[in-house]
Parts: sequence; structure tokens; C-alpha cells
Amino acid sequence: PGRLWSPRAARTAPAKLPLCRKAAALGDQSRPGAVERTLLSLGDVVGIKPLEEQLAALSGAGLLLEQEWERARERSRRYGGLSRRLGLLLGLLAVVVLA
Repeated sequence: PGRLWSPRAARTAPAKLPLCRKAAALGDQSRPGAVERTLLSLGDVVGIKPLEEQLAALSGAGLLLEQEWERARERSRRYGGLSRRLGLLLGLLAVVVLA
């Protein structure tokens, strides 16, 4: 009653959340712009729909943003070292070419 958002409730009934249905229709949420699409879709609900639908949309957005955060962390872990090594090698190449 006093709590507006519950992570457990958001995880137990994602099919009831309108934002999750929208996300499923969009397909893979790991594409660039997934966060932007999630936040833009909140504009269709927040301030317009009844309070229950707004809370459900915010819960769904929270869940989707948490999932996107985990995907971004995994991509950073996987490809972060590669990017650093590639930058170092390109820097060395520039030094050799300019020297």
C-alpha cells in the first residue's frame, strides 16, 4: 500500500505490464536505442493513463532498463579489453608512420 514499486512484483508478472508487451513486439532490446525507446514509450503512458497503468509502465520500464544495464555490462566486459588493445595498436601504428 505505501510502496509504489516493487521489484518482485515487476519480475513476477511481466506479461501484465504494457511496456513489456511493447518491448516484446519490438524484438531484441540489445540494439542501439533500446533505452531511448523504453523512455519514449513512457511518454505514451505517464501523465495520461490511470495511476495503475502508470505504475505498471514504470515498473516495466525499470525492469527493461535493468536488463539493458546487464547487457551493457556484459558487452563492456567482453569487448572492453579488445577496444583498449586496438587503440594502443593504432596509436603505435601512428607513431611508426609519423616517425
